[in-house]
Amino acid sequence: MGHFPITGAALGAALAGTLGAGDWRRPFWVIAGLGFLFAFLYIFADEPRRGQAEPDLKPLFAAGGSYDYQINRADIRHIFARRSNIWLSLQLMFATLSFGSTIWVPRWAIARVQALGYSLEVSTVVGNLFVILFSTGILFGIFAGYLGDRWQKNDPQGRTKLAMIGIIGSVPFFILTFFMPIRGVTLPPDGTVMQLSWSVLMLLFTNASVLALFLVAFIAMALLAVDGPNWAALITDVNLPEHRGTVLGITRVVRAVGEAVSIGLTGLVLAALTQHFPPPNNYGLGLAIFQLLAIPAGLCYYGARKSVPADIQAVRQTLQERAATAVHIESTT
Repeated sequence: MGHFPITGAALGAALAGTLGAGDWRRPFWVIAGLGFLFAFLYIFADEPRRGQAEPDLKPLFAAGGSYDYQINRADIRHIFARRSNIWLSLQLMFATLSFGSTIWVPRWAIARVQALGYSLEVSTVVGNLFVILFSTGILFGIFAGYLGDRWQKNDPQGRTKLAMIGIIGSVPFFILTFFMPIRGVTLPPDGTVMQLSWSVLMLLFTNASVLALFLVAFIAMALLAVDGPNWAALITDVNLPEHRGTVLGITRVVRAVGEAVSIGLTGLVLAALTQHFPPPNNYGLGLAIFQLLAIPAGLCYYGARKSVPADIQAVRQTLQERAATAVHIESTT
């Protein structure tokens, strides 16, 4: 969950551009193979019982009971009555409008390499390799989830503060990434994908401008990565187990609409900018404009800072009462 599918689309486009540079069929074979692999792994997955991960329901499961509450039509009103759901949905909408534009990042990177004098074929491979390399900062999301857990234990507003810092803090680094110069890049003009990959890797150690760009992009992605796991944890914590599937379904619709609007608007903005700014400046400026939408996305966390602790406490209290009631009934039968 979270916003990784958006940036993942850009990374997927970069991988497809790299793998398909020599043979357009190759990305489809790779994707099909991965699809079969993940489908096969589902055979070994156990379906979790509803609520079994909730600490407040441990007495219920320890007594051999089960959490059998299911959503009904009347619950929809309670879902929308939770202010945290409203704030987190608004946050997702702004974040999707902002980062949905990242689907155009590979095209920006290709134009950057073309501006250095290389052919479209070489630029396609190298530009996409740059995107893949610069996107490694998203792995920080693994630690960011753990950091959010620790902060939340000490401060009921910990996750909202961390996510706000991450997403707003990423904005200047993303904008800087789109305009930082690249100089002195030497690549084999007729190199294979492997040769070009090695050349790009070596640039990190031999070219100061490429290294600086990598570090700035890495920080931008690492800060953005803070948002995803903590948003997902928040939307889970403020809703009852039987409500979460519906809430996530609603937010998926919000994200899908925002992503479609963002991609379409970015295309229109880039087309307008192209009349006044040549590539890659048109791409850099257009992408930078859309990063500004991450600021209201971050401010939505500020708006949710008070409702989130109250909604989490309400959920916990409800689960504790239900567990106590169920255990009491079990013990008297």
